[in-house]
Amino acid sequence: MEQEYLIGRISEAAEHAPSEIAFSFTNLDLVLHTQDIHTAEFCQDYFESYTETVSGSGNQAEVWHIFEVLGNEEGWVVDKESRTVHVFLEQPDKRKVMRIIRSLVMLKDLESGMTMFKGAAIENQNHHGIVLIGEKRAGKTSLALSFMLEKKPENMFITNSQVTIGFKEGKLIANGYPMSMGIRLNVLESMKKRGNHNVVEIIEAIKSTLQPGDENRYYLEPKTLKALFDERVKNHTELKAIVMLKSTSGEKGMSFGQLEPNALLDYLKDYHRRFYNHDSSGWYKLFDIDVEREISNIEAIIRTCPVYELTYSLDHHQEAIELINSL
Repeated sequence: MEQEYLIGRISEAAEHAPSEIAFSFTNLDLVLHTQDIHTAEFCQDYFESYTETVSGSGNQAEVWHIFEVLGNEEGWVVDKESRTVHVFLEQPDKRKVMRIIRSLVMLKDLESGMTMFKGAAIENQNHHGIVLIGEKRAGKTSLALSFMLEKKPENMFITNSQVTIGFKEGKLIANGYPMSMGIRLNVLESMKKRGNHNVVEIIEAIKSTLQPGDENRYYLEPKTLKALFDERVKNHTELKAIVMLKSTSGEKGMSFGQLEPNALLDYLKDYHRRFYNHDSSGWYKLFDIDVEREISNIEAIIRTCPVYELTYSLDHHQEAIELINSL
């Protein structure tokens, strides 16, 4: 079935000064477009290049709202009439371009009926997609990173921060988006002390090349992650399990078990509301989301896909990785 998408192109000037255009979103218009943007080629372009076709949702008002909000600063000129955005900056922040492209893709996914969760997603040696959710400091990022640093050829990285889940042609799919990964150096050093030598290279790289950001985290950009993971990156996977992570102290050991859907629903509704609703997230205000539909989606997801609870500490990190790989 044909759907409307916003389609355009990003062009970048080879040389630029403050009075010249650094790059532009041009020829933006609503057209009938059937290309599936979730392809391996798009994923590769997404990580490496900004001079690619932009595909997003056909909701014109919200598309322009994204440009106005994310590009609302000196040097950005949004012209709705000509459907063009010009950027006049000597040293433009290309990450903002990535964020706008990413937001257009997210908008397309949300409007197609998918539901956004705060979480990481990976694909294990059985080619099963696994989504990791949990509260702050539950270990989502460190577990996904350690999983990928095992260097097993079948293991694939999908996303580390935001994941959309929904049904496509009868299958439950998890879509990922390229984002920087925030890593706490003290966590990596604790993992090293406990015998995880896979993190040594990344610890040395962080200390020699990066400066800490908020909450003393170091941020690895998507292109760096792709190289670190030996190109084992995908932007979607067929979802086979959701794992809710909880961290604990070392002496309490590790526990793992499947949760009943009825007991999960209220928690997941609250989890989703706290991370993604109009009251708590400025980013989410960019999108006009049907909350009742989101709740219905969550119910369908947890009745289709098994959800497990994994409680573990850094002392049991390797055991947790092996368990995730066996699902």
